[in-house]
Amino acid sequence: MFDPSNFQHFLEASPLPMWVYEIPTLRFVWANAAAIDLYGYSLADFQQMTILDIRPAEDRPEVAQLARNEDRIEANRSRVWQHLAKNGSGLDVRVTTVDLLPPGCGLRLALVEDVSSFTSMTRALEHMAKHDAATGLLNPGTLAHLLDAGLLGSHYEIASLRLQGLTEVSELFGSSVALTEGRQGFV
Repeated sequence: MFDPSNFQHFLEASPLPMWVYEIPTLRFVWANAAAIDLYGYSLADFQQMTILDIRPAEDRPEVAQLARNEDRIEANRSRVWQHLAKNGSGLDVRVTTVDLLPPGCGLRLALVEDVSSFTSMTRALEHMAKHDAATGLLNPGTLAHLLDAGLLGSHYEIASLRLQGLTEVSELFGSSVALTEGRQGFV
């Protein structure tokens, strides 16, 4: 059986969340303090759960298949997964796993990197690149791409309006008023 005391200093000193699970059952055997802090579960909680319990229901079949897969290159391919903390909040994580020695002991160590901030910033940048900052509407380039790709249907008409004075309204009353006033013209 896995004895974390053999690796206690390394495992506990790691700022990255780690845990060990049984490959056949997918049950957590052990989790370090960083995992306990990130996910909000106690060690006793973790030990009553499987790795599927921290995953959204739609990901569980694929996770179960990959977790039991002996091809570690395939299982560890670079991918961001969604995990669930005890409070129900979602975490975007990258997980790397390695089988523990001796071979065939049936235990796997998982190292987790929380990339939630990075993915949140990426989504914000993608939104900014595709939308007008003042109105929140699609910018002309994005609209043209969606129309060309047929993603907005095949029958459409385009009207172009240039609203004057949004900058002045925004400076005087704030951007929320300018956006409200600007959008009312499109109703």
